Amino acid sequence: GLDPSLLLAVMRRESSFRADARSAAGAEGLLQLRPATAERLASLLGLPGGIGARLREPEVAIPLGAHYLGLLLARFGDPALAVAAYNAGPVPVAAWASARAGMPLDAWVESIPYRETRGYVKVVLAEWDAYRAIAGEPSPPIDPDRRVAPAAPGVAF
Repeated sequence: GLDPSLLLAVMRRESSFRADARSAAGAEGLLQLRPATAERLASLLGLPGGIGARLREPEVAIPLGAHYLGLLLARFGDPALAVAAYNAGPVPVAAWASARAGMPLDAWVESIPYRETRGYVKVVLAEWDAYRAIAGEPSPPIDPDRRVAPAAPGVAF
């Protein structure tokens, strides 16, 4: 159920489509998951252990990253918040959503205290729009006036 254009936008920002990408924080692969995050996802999905060592394999990284982004969308209910959580982690984003509940989405994005995450959200949402246009689809359903809601329970890793 995940919009492939959103996944492409995240992948472009995370790795520039390089399967061998590795961050200073130890995140790896096309969707820059940390091995510990991959292992937790594998456990949730009933996959065998050791998958965290295979994140440079696109056939491993893409389904895991897509599932993780899907879990974040389910928890946060808004693509902008889910993308922020993909970058900064779900714990701080849940705190920001609770502290600023009721704020319009565009103001909420501008209030993200991590400069990197604030920029990341803007770039990914713009690229999502571009990928949807390339696919002949309408712009993403982003309403800048939508009020941010507190995060639902869910993934916290």
